Amino acid sequence: PSSSVPSLPNSEKNLSSRPNMPKPLCHDATGQLAILTIDDDGVNHMVMEQLLKPQGWKILTALDSVEAMEVLDEESEWPDIVLLDYTLRDESGEEVCRKLVSFFSGAHIPIVMCTAMSEGSTMLDECFAAGAADVLYKPYDLQRILAMLQKHCGAKAQPTAGGPVAGIGDGSTSAWRGGGDGGGAAAAASASVPAPVPA
Repeated sequence: PSSSVPSLPNSEKNLSSRPNMPKPLCHDATGQLAILTIDDDGVNHMVMEQLLKPQGWKILTALDSVEAMEVLDEESEWPDIVLLDYTLRDESGEEVCRKLVSFFSGAHIPIVMCTAMSEGSTMLDECFAAGAADVLYKPYDLQRILAMLQKHCGAKAQPTAGGPVAGIGDGSTSAWRGGGDGGGAAAAASASVPAPVPA
């Protein structure tokens, strides 16, 4: 982190209280797709990185909106898409989504909610009202994640290194049911990621 970030009180680092300082989208500036994942479960970040980095994409991670603000401050470009967990430790995904939409005002950066809730939940309707572009349902499935990225990022979501990762086109599936919002833990099959140690 830059030296200026730790000196900021949490209230000033919060997404809702910071001025909008527009930056170019990462793919537009560098040709590399950047994905910001916001989730308070570090194992979920590990899974996303191991599944998506082989595609040649840049994966940015944050545990909450304060860390997300630090990431947005530090990076020279804004992410092309945000994957936001619905249930965070100290704030709801809906609240963070609303803050991100306001912060990114004027920029087309899709915010996809990640959740284990059933389709059609009224709480998800509130996320759409807050500005969410879509919902990615858990358990995480590699093909479903890639389809979501291609849906919202189009040609930007083409692999740029290493070709397809395990689970694409070979009949296998990589699935991970992340923690939070009742998701529990299942398997990260082809990612070779250890399951969380029970508390």
